[in-house]
Amino acid sequence: MIFERYLWHNSTLLQVVCVIFQCTDQKSGLFPSEKGCKMNRLTAIVVTYNTQDTIIPCLTSLKDHLPASSQIVVVDNCSSDKTVELIQKFIQEHSLYNVVFYALERNLGFGAGNNYAMSRHPSKFYYLHNGDAYL
Repeated sequence: MIFERYLWHNSTLLQVVCVIFQCTDQKSGLFPSEKGCKMNRLTAIVVTYNTQDTIIPCLTSLKDHLPASSQIVVVDNCSSDKTVELIQKFIQEHSLYNVVFYALERNLGFGAGNNYAMSRHPSKFYYLHNGDAYL
């Protein structure tokens, strides 16, 4: 499935083309139910650092636009603002079972934050998303 989305990042409108691969039955070529799919689901990773002003629109857009079978992993890089509290409240208020949150005790940086999430959540496909962007 190919779909097009537009997102704002640092006041710039970006066009993003996403390709999501669905697992098919090799014999029939039909799409099986998610329960029968052996492929790992899509994992969206959001690395944050002091994003209290943008994290709620970010998570809302991911929740509203990603397939229900996808997982969202949020890694906070030791924010000193209210980012952690806002993320925890958002997950609790929306009863999100597919969101995993890590609040790190030190700032690993963007790349290492993504590696941290990937090492704990193996997936066939990853979507890396900034905490100040939304779909």
